[in-house]
Amino acid sequence: MSHTITDKSKLTVTQLSGTINDIDATIQTSLRSSTFANADKIVSINTVRKKDSNHVIAYIVWEDQ
Repeated sequence: MSHTITDKSKLTVTQLSGTINDIDATIQTSLRSSTFANADKIVSINTVRKKDSNHVIAYIVWEDQ
């Protein structure tokens, strides 16, 4: 999925933390929260796992509409 960024000043990054076992639910809860409006555009969701750990950080890049 691609998205043309219309206003780069509206780009925002949300950082979430969790474990391998619960990061999916953490991301889903965040996407359904009041942080995001229906018209907001998700640019990317990236996860990074700490080396030799179950800890995961997720970065949601989105454009505020």
